[in-house]
Amino acid sequence: MQELNTLLQHLRSIHLSFILAAAAIFMALSTSNTIFETAIQQLRDVVQLADILTSDQVSTSIGLAVSPQNRIAARSEPNPLESFVETSLTEYFGAMEIYPESIELEYLSVELEREEFGHIGTIDDFLEFEAERSWFRNSLALLSDGETIYTSPLDLFAGSPKSMEGYRARLDRLLVADTLYFRPSFHEFYFSRSTRVSERYPGLPQELRNRLNDLATIKLSVSLTGIELTDSRSREVFETSQGHVQDDPVGYDDYDFRFDELLLKCRAYARGSDAIRFDLVLPVIFQVIRPEFIADALKQQKFDDVYYARYLSGARSFRRLFPELMQVSDYLMSLSPEALEDYLEDQKQRSGAPISVLGLQVSRDLIEVWGVLLMLSIQLYFCMHYRTLLDRLPTEKAIMFPWIGVYRHKLSALVFQLSIAFPLAATLYAAFRRRPASDAGLDDIALAALALTLFVWAELTYLRFRKQHFVDAT
Repeated sequence: MQELNTLLQHLRSIHLSFILAAAAIFMALSTSNTIFETAIQQLRDVVQLADILTSDQVSTSIGLAVSPQNRIAARSEPNPLESFVETSLTEYFGAMEIYPESIELEYLSVELEREEFGHIGTIDDFLEFEAERSWFRNSLALLSDGETIYTSPLDLFAGSPKSMEGYRARLDRLLVADTLYFRPSFHEFYFSRSTRVSERYPGLPQELRNRLNDLATIKLSVSLTGIELTDSRSREVFETSQGHVQDDPVGYDDYDFRFDELLLKCRAYARGSDAIRFDLVLPVIFQVIRPEFIADALKQQKFDDVYYARYLSGARSFRRLFPELMQVSDYLMSLSPEALEDYLEDQKQRSGAPISVLGLQVSRDLIEVWGVLLMLSIQLYFCMHYRTLLDRLPTEKAIMFPWIGVYRHKLSALVFQLSIAFPLAATLYAAFRRRPASDAGLDDIALAALALTLFVWAELTYLRFRKQHFVDAT
């Protein structure tokens, strides 16, 4: 009897071993991806993300950011930029002690250089678009990546991407444009006398002030030719200084900082007098926040959470956000998305690329061939011992041993039969999950035939066991 218990205990261990092996094969192949599979999914996500991040979506996000009431606050005025410049110049002239009867801004143009600020705003074909869609004109808002300033959707969305290089360039621009400057303000204290502030911003020369003061009414034609944004330290010092400026203007002069600057070319004229041309720097301070259009897009359920996590950790480039795609297609960016996906699909089928399992790179063959073969070898070993068990079991005695393979009731019988079919299911999954059965190789067919043979052997052996020992069980 002791010998029989030892054999049953050994069978129970073997049975558990091939079940665990089959489960491991299922888990490895169903929860892992080759680098090409990952790259294909990332490629599809790139196209989908670019489709989501349209100029309208980004403009809507900017509008919500500068106005929590779901509208662009500046649009309460018909011409926000013109109104701001006109009001600021009136205050500027007052700080310069220039007091005409009236100051009127008749014309404002935005002429920013392409190499610094995107498109040239004076190109005729763009004028209508610029007036209608410009973030700067309509909401006094600018996007910046720390080097380039974007004043409208034209700067970020130049044409439709046709190749992967176009998608990469667009997303690279959008990812780094992660600072939003809006609602600039102007204060007369910028021109405090005899201070470091006035040394940096001396205002207009006295001779020019005298000429402007000779004009009873001033009409202005202004061109915005440049925008200079100050550094973060100066912005912080300015915020600190505002607590003192009203109560202690002299103490305010002790703060050392620079302002944002609007570079203006002006032409002032009045009836019966020659036009006066001059340049001036209009010091302002923009409010600064982070726009949410990238974060909002990546948080959508259609994208893997890993993208959002990478973005939060500082991934501000196509290469860092989609590293697997770049690893296998860095030199194929001239292809269209469709052509690149076809290439990656072909490589996935042909390369036998390693599978990522729990962060480890494991050869596909190691799982699909050798892993399956090891599992079937354990099942073969089980069948041989199970057959031997039948020859040694006394038919006249009831079997009392804690193993499902010798239990009497029908539910146990069903579960046991499913367990011996588990290796067959794992073998078929490994062989045919990536392709139709008609494309299977000889090794896949051989392993599937072996798995089917072992299942039939184990099933027939079990049915024979139940017939011998549980006559009334069926």
